[in-house]
Amino acid sequence: MNIIIEVDDIIGIIINHPFVGFIIGLIGILVGILSLVFVFVFRPRKSAKYVLRGNSLVSKLTHKIEGLSVHFDGKNIESLVATKFVFWNTGNTTLHGNDFPENDKLSISANENIKIISISCLKDYMNSSNNISAILSSDTKVDISFEYLDKKEGVALELFHTGSSSNDLLLNGTIMNFGKVQKHRIEDFAFFTLKKYLLLFAYVVCFAGFLLLMAYSVFTVGGHSIFHSIPVAFFSGLVLLESNRFSNRVPLKFKKLFGI
Repeated sequence: MNIIIEVDDIIGIIINHPFVGFIIGLIGILVGILSLVFVFVFRPRKSAKYVLRGNSLVSKLTHKIEGLSVHFDGKNIESLVATKFVFWNTGNTTLHGNDFPENDKLSISANENIKIISISCLKDYMNSSNNISAILSSDTKVDISFEYLDKKEGVALELFHTGSSSNDLLLNGTIMNFGKVQKHRIEDFAFFTLKKYLLLFAYVVCFAGFLLLMAYSVFTVGGHSIFHSIPVAFFSGLVLLESNRFSNRVPLKFKKLFGI
C-alpha cells in the first residue's frame, strides 16, 4: 500500500512539534528584547555626568609643625587640595553650550569658607575644537563654557583649593529636557570588579532560568503558560538596565587621567 504524505502535512508536523515552537518563540522573544534595547539606547537623549576627585596636599600642617607656613599670593594657607574634575557627555546626541539655561549655567562652586586658588584646563584630555573655557570668576566659583560636546567628549580640569577634600566643591548646571548633571561614583570607573562579576553571574543564572521555564512551558503545557511572561519581563528589565549602565561607562581617556 502506498502512503502519500502531502507537503502541507509535513509542514504541519514540523510546526506543531514542541521543540520547533520553543525555538520560534525564543527567537521572537529575543527579537523583541533587542528591539526594546535599540529603542532605549539609541533614542535621542541628552545627559551628562561628572567626577570630582581630590588629593590633600596640605592639611593643617601649620598647627603641627612649628614655624611652618604656606603662602599663596601673599596669603597664608592652612590647607590645600588638588582636585581633578571631569564632565562628559553620556548621551547619544551632541550636547551644546546653550543647552544650559541662563539662570543655571555649568559652573563649580565652593562650600562656605572654602576658596578656589587656581584652575587649569587639562588640554590633553579635551578636544580643542570644543572651544572649552573655564574662568575663575571669583575665589568661590568657576564658570565653565563650551561650544559643543559629542558623545564621550568632555571637560577636564584641575583645581587647587582650600578645605579637606573634593567634597568641598559642588557642580551646578541644568541640561534642558534632562535635568541636573549627575555625579558618577568613582568606584564605577573600574570595568571588572567583584560586584560586576557577581552581577554578570546573576544575569547568566537568570537567563538560564528563563530558558528552563520556557522549555517547561512548551513541553508540559503546550506553550500556553504564565511562565512565558514572567521571565521575559524580568530578563528584559535586566537587559535594559545593563544597556543603560554600558552607555554611561566612563571614557577610557578619563580613566587614564585618574590612574585607573
